[in-house]
Amino acid sequence: MHASTDPVFVACWATGSDTNEDGVFLLEGFGYPATEGRVEVLSTSWFAPYSNLESGSSASRELAALGLTGEKLSDLPDWKDATPEYFAKLESRPVILASGRNEFLTRFRRACPTLHEPVVLDLESLAAFLLPGRGERAFAGLYQRLLSTAASSSSKQGTKANERITAPSRPRANDIRRLCEALIRWHFARPESIRQMFARAFDDLQAVTEEGESAAWEWLELARRLLDRPSRFAAGDDDDLFTAALTDGEFSRDLDSAPMDAERALTEATPEFRLEYETEFGEHAPLESRREDAAALSQDDHKILQAFYDLVPRAFTPKGAEPRDRPGQRVLAQEVTAALEENRFLMADAPTGTGKTLSYLAPSLLWSTATQTRVALSTYTRALQEQAYFREIPRALRLLRDAGLPDERMPRVALLKGRANYICGRAILDTAPEAGSGSVIARATWLRLALFYAEDSSGDLDGFHGAPGLPLGQPAAVLREVWRMVASVRAIPGCCH
Repeated sequence: MHASTDPVFVACWATGSDTNEDGVFLLEGFGYPATEGRVEVLSTSWFAPYSNLESGSSASRELAALGLTGEKLSDLPDWKDATPEYFAKLESRPVILASGRNEFLTRFRRACPTLHEPVVLDLESLAAFLLPGRGERAFAGLYQRLLSTAASSSSKQGTKANERITAPSRPRANDIRRLCEALIRWHFARPESIRQMFARAFDDLQAVTEEGESAAWEWLELARRLLDRPSRFAAGDDDDLFTAALTDGEFSRDLDSAPMDAERALTEATPEFRLEYETEFGEHAPLESRREDAAALSQDDHKILQAFYDLVPRAFTPKGAEPRDRPGQRVLAQEVTAALEENRFLMADAPTGTGKTLSYLAPSLLWSTATQTRVALSTYTRALQEQAYFREIPRALRLLRDAGLPDERMPRVALLKGRANYICGRAILDTAPEAGSGSVIARATWLRLALFYAEDSSGDLDGFHGAPGLPLGQPAAVLREVWRMVASVRAIPGCCH
């Protein structure tokens, strides 16, 4: 194992993130080079995180859940005395954590003030850099999402990896290694044009960081090695979750094949939101947006609507409990249905707990598909809009199907916001930093915006994750510059995209 280049996956468990108050109670670190198998760098070691742990405290309960109580806990060495020896073994080494880069480095500096710091990259930050779009940011959510995707892919090949993936409450070293490999696999599953754009923009970004941004350069260099030499961490304690080994040198090959200007590679990619539109709506003629005459639902559709509201109480009732009907919800739904059928105006109000959203969703969706008329639903805030679109509409569609609506009649649904909420394809090309110009933050943000433009299913900038991932100084100042650049790529009236 190469001490200066091969990553060490470190689990550092503390009672909290406050480095002044919270103590460390577990450390372990392993390398996983394919040629050598698992290599122990830090043996799995337990420590007493407090000299006087208050009985009944949250930390006490957590340690008790791990079996660290009474005499067993009192026999453990104090973490402040014992951990410097362990941290010292990480001097100048590349370290991969689950999360908490800054906290880890603070603990290292206090434990080993005269030693060279390790180069530290945590996977929550790497995910923010590689996957800037909508989705989970915490380790557990990333683990669930990416490992489940890997398991699903593997199960198609007949492996045993189709078992449900559960994220560990406290990740061990191999859990961290697994998520790291899943992130790298996710990247190389991207279309070639996106990988080439990323490789060129990444290379340009790292070149700019060489002057005065040593922490960012080291972070990017470690990320580059993870991307280009996955064999140096491929020997995990895994089952057959990952069925095919990653190939070394793929990042370098993408860079060699990439145009000299990253934006040129981006022009060869078809944005995901365009592909999704063509899949969902492209083959269908646009629906009429107005209907002046009355249009009643059929008797069968009224039966579907009745069955829908019979199913609703069960959808909200815990297993074993008695479903509770909401008469007010049915009454409001009947009024909405009648207003649609009779082409008349309705103003309605109902108290909290009525179930207003499903009261208007089911009649609107059913009437739209029955009459082939487009229906627009407007909410008071964007938060309510996203709640309706991402939570309530999928539930309504499931219940309509369960109530008997045939698949061929299931309504097509899209989310629409004001133009300025969306990223502009022309603007993202126009704002690409020229060679040798642009700040590190601007280049990092452009790279992530380009990924977002290519891969987000809606292009809605509310889903863009602002934090850049790599260390670039004071977070608040960094975010201000990030959001200034985001503002420059928002769509405007007359925009071609």
